[in-house]
Amino acid sequence: MAPPGTKLPAPSAKLPPAPPLPGQRLSIPPPPPGYVPRASVPSPAAVNAAARKKA
Repeated sequence: MAPPGTKLPAPSAKLPPAPPLPGQRLSIPPPPPGYVPRASVPSPAAVNAAARKKA
């Protein structure tokens, strides 16, 4: 199943659509956290986002 291998390519596929605005994505880190939870890669990030939404 190789979760680590599948998770790396997953985020990569989501990055391609961002190339058009690489400067904006780097300037505004908020967007990444929103699409990151979908990749299920950064568990801590997803928990932080959930805590902030619940708070």
